[in-house]
Amino acid sequence: MGYQFGSWSPPYRPIPRHLHLKDIERYINKNIIGNFVWNNVRIQYKTMMYEEDPFIINDAIDEAFASLRYINYIMSVYKNKHKKLLTS
Repeated sequence: MGYQFGSWSPPYRPIPRHLHLKDIERYINKNIIGNFVWNNVRIQYKTMMYEEDPFIINDAIDEAFASLRYINYIMSVYKNKHKKLLTS
């Protein structure tokens, strides 16, 4: 997905709460979808690292599992897009 472990490129603009399929495809075409996804995961981890409120922690865990479902979706879109490029 274009991500190298350990690479860090902070976002230059605020992270959108919701992405549209056209945004995902644009990031895939620019080969930065991996950087976008995993840098956002890193940012969320760093913001919640020292949280002690159990309600906020449980909410963050629920949000993380929902995000994982979307990451899997993005990965399937990425694979399908590259499969189409290789067969055409």
